[in-house]
Amino acid sequence: MGYPCRRSLMEVKMNKMNTTNNSFTTKVKNVSSRNICEYVMRLQPFENHKGTCYGQWKSRRDGVGFSDGRDLDIPSELGYAVYSYGSHFPIYFYSMEAECWFGTNDTYSRTTSRHQSLARPAAREDITWLGVNRLKYITIHGYAAYVAKRIHLKGEQ
Repeated sequence: MGYPCRRSLMEVKMNKMNTTNNSFTTKVKNVSSRNICEYVMRLQPFENHKGTCYGQWKSRRDGVGFSDGRDLDIPSELGYAVYSYGSHFPIYFYSMEAECWFGTNDTYSRTTSRHQSLARPAAREDITWLGVNRLKYITIHGYAAYVAKRIHLKGEQ
């Protein structure tokens, strides 16, 4: 059974509200490895029993996106990120702006490869694959800022 990549913004918000007692903050749930994918698909915060793989919501900070501080007309929630061994190595990211999943094909260790396999949120063809540095940029600044940066860089060529 494949999982759909696109989820409506309302569906994600309703799911998030229903799973967090009508609040956009939630306690991190300690989960077993076999249940990681369930939490990822529901976009719920989690941490594996060793704390080496975890998922969390990322919020947009004021002024993030453009160096001149322009505000973007986007949701305050950037999306949901899944990390292996810390925020320096995101493995998946659900963007609220693009309404789809991003992932990295980059590998770091056998354990990170296992985390990537356990946390895979959708069918492989439903994920936009990027290098880890580009994925990290999106988890910090958002998809709109990533696209704006790419357009700006292309214009300089």
